[in-house]
Amino acid sequence: MNKQFAQFLLDSINQEKNIEQQRELLARNMFFEPYTAFSRLDYKMIGYVDTSNIKLFMDENFQDVSTDDCSNLIRRMDSDKDFYVAYSDFCRYIMPFKDEDLQKIADLRQAYRIENQKLPTLVEERLAKIFQLEINKIRSQKEKLQILINEFDTDGPIIHALVNKGKSWDDYSIQTFIFQNLQHRVSLEDAQLLVFRLDKDKDYKIGYPDFVQLISQIQQNPKKIEINSQFTPQRIKNLINTPDKSTNVKSESPFVQKAAQKTPQKSPQILTELKQENPNVSDFTDNFQVFNKLKEIMEQTKIREDSKLTLAQIQEEFFEIDRTRKGYFTLEDLQDYFQSRNLNYSLNHLIGLIKLFDYKKDGIVDFQEFHNAIQI
Repeated sequence: MNKQFAQFLLDSINQEKNIEQQRELLARNMFFEPYTAFSRLDYKMIGYVDTSNIKLFMDENFQDVSTDDCSNLIRRMDSDKDFYVAYSDFCRYIMPFKDEDLQKIADLRQAYRIENQKLPTLVEERLAKIFQLEINKIRSQKEKLQILINEFDTDGPIIHALVNKGKSWDDYSIQTFIFQNLQHRVSLEDAQLLVFRLDKDKDYKIGYPDFVQLISQIQQNPKKIEINSQFTPQRIKNLINTPDKSTNVKSESPFVQKAAQKTPQKSPQILTELKQENPNVSDFTDNFQVFNKLKEIMEQTKIREDSKLTLAQIQEEFFEIDRTRKGYFTLEDLQDYFQSRNLNYSLNHLIGLIKLFDYKKDGIVDFQEFHNAIQI
């Protein structure tokens, strides 16, 4: 069974590489901007995308997909398991992972109003192609994994335990497992791509909860999979920002350490330079006024004018934005935060603020990014 599952992982990596190439081509298109693309799907402007939105988009682009296909695609993009795709979910899915410079270029483009409810032709076609490739990948994985489960009469926990003895997988463990069973060496970068795309709790590892979600998406009869109560969705939410003490992942993995790297700070001078170099991007001055307002709100709690914000103060305000304690906040969370203080900033300003914080370019702002930006 080891060899068959190693082949499954290798095939999945090759499929992910193919989709990643399409993401890079999309990001290079000067008319691609993530929020505009999201708005194309969320044509009712309700803040999220569901199965019906994907089905309509694919039909309008002459792609032969079923409602179940679109539902599986939603579940693949959905990071918090609520069966809806928010802007942060969409950003994490659609932006390229490998090319960070390309991420920044796409992220700095200004959002624009689309005409006739469609994106420019090449952007529309490329987005539809990415979705179709993802759906094809899910179909293929479903078929291969079902054969594996039936042939060996096994279940989810046993399959997950093959790679790293039941512990969370990282790029090294996947690379080693494939080499040991197929004598084929995949690059760490390719293994990282697989981890990033399957990792739902954003800890740069594939734990059993991540694997359970993969299985549930592609298996026709999920009854054979036993989900321990400690891995219920609510429990997973509580554990998102908690280190996995049982994991034996190599701590020297650069990919795992990426989650703990210090985010370079951004300053008004840097923002001015960016605007000079990129005259077509949104107005960073206006975005920074919103940023300063957030700092002003926080600084009301300072004891002395010359005192510096403490870690506890920053953490307290962070969780005022991240009310559900996910360990990160989204555009929707930030909008709710300001509205609760009777501050009604435009959506473009809030998008700009998210972009200002979001150094990792994954569409969300974690505490590390927030802390480093707020302490400028």
